Amino acid sequence: EHLCGEQAQAQVLLSTMDGYDIGSPLPASIVVGTAPSLDLSTTSLDLGICYPGAASTDSFMVFNDGCSPLEVSSIGSDHSDLAVTPGSFTVAPGDSQLVRLSCTPADLGPLVASIDVFGDDPRQPEAAIVVTGQVLPAPALVLDPVSLAVQLDPDETTQRLVQVANPGASPLVWSLTARREGQ
Repeated sequence: EHLCGEQAQAQVLLSTMDGYDIGSPLPASIVVGTAPSLDLSTTSLDLGICYPGAASTDSFMVFNDGCSPLEVSSIGSDHSDLAVTPGSFTVAPGDSQLVRLSCTPADLGPLVASIDVFGDDPRQPEAAIVVTGQVLPAPALVLDPVSLAVQLDPDETTQRLVQVANPGASPLVWSLTARREGQ
């Protein structure tokens, strides 16, 4: 239950470290603020292995646990290979917004970047997420032959050799599925 903008009454009882109460309960009053609250689902995202020119994606959530709408004015990155959508939005109190990240790296090597989220939370107007990954040369699939066509009677079986090669610089993970023509 949110007590946004309300005054709450309570009593405070002072105790010693060994559990003895000191004096009578004291009346206390607290006024709950009405500001928005900018919170993120994570402070880091690891994109794992990425390949040049191929998009790697992930996402994170922006939460508003405050009492008024959170205006996220911008989300940006210090790395030109990263893009986020949406770039600005409003989050109602108690609600959240999914933000999608896309990374299309141009260069090989380690990827380290920051995503900065700017909002109107007076306590925390900025929050950041560190994005990491490793950009490796892509694998390359070479098949010999590039296709197979065999016509068999219902009782017949046959075997054909297909050579799978990877002249690329990264491991190639693959699987094979046979399908009937037209499926």
